[in-house]
Amino acid sequence: MDGIASKVNSDKRSASTPSDLPYQQSEWSWCAKLGVVLVIFGILAISLIALRNVDSVAYLSWLIVLSGVVEAVHAFHLRKSAGFFFHLVPGIAGVPLGLLVATHPDAGLVTWMLVFASFFTIVGLFRLVAAFRLKLPAWPWGVLDSVVTLVLGCIFWTAWTWLGTWFFDIAVGVSLILRGVSSVMFGLALHRRAPVRTQFSPASNTAKTHAYQPGLES
Repeated sequence: MDGIASKVNSDKRSASTPSDLPYQQSEWSWCAKLGVVLVIFGILAISLIALRNVDSVAYLSWLIVLSGVVEAVHAFHLRKSAGFFFHLVPGIAGVPLGLLVATHPDAGLVTWMLVFASFFTIVGLFRLVAAFRLKLPAWPWGVLDSVVTLVLGCIFWTAWTWLGTWFFDIAVGVSLILRGVSSVMFGLALHRRAPVRTQFSPASNTAKTHAYQPGLES
C-alpha cells in the first residue's frame, strides 16, 4: 500500500511540474495573442514604406514603443516562469529606443543606423543564447528569429546610407514578424502538450481509489 501511495504522489509531481516545460499550459493563449499582435505591428512597419512623402521614422519609433510595452507586459505576466527575461529584455530595450527616435528625429541617418545596430545586436544575441539555454518548446523558431535579427544588426553596423529609411521599416517589420511567429509557434506547442499532462489524472485517481478502498486490500 505504501508503494502504491508513493507512486501516486510521484505521478502527481511529475504531472504538475515537468522539468522540460517552464511555462504553465494555461499560458499558451497569452503567447499566441502576443505573437499575433507582434505580427500585426511588423506588417504595419513594412507598410510604412508606402509613405514616400512622409518621414516614416517617427511612425516607426512609436511602433517600436508599442511592441516593447506589449512584450514587457507579457513578460511580467509570466514573471514566475523561465521565459521572463526572454521577453523582458527586448521589451525594455525597445521602449527607450523608440522614445529616443521619436524625440530626436533629426539626429541623422548614420546615427540612427548605429543605434539600431546596437539594439538589434543586443536583442539578437540575448534571444539566441536564451533559446539554446532554455530549450523551450518550438525553440528552433526562436533561433531563427535571433539569427535574422543579428544579420539585420550587422547590416546596420555597415552604416550604408544608401539603404535609406526604407531599410529601417523592413528590418523592424521582419524582426517583429519573426518574433511574433516564434511566440505563436511556442504557444501552439504548449497547447499540443496539454493532453500529455492531463492523462495522468485518471490513472492517479484510480490508483488513489485502490489505495484507500479496504475491499481491494489483499
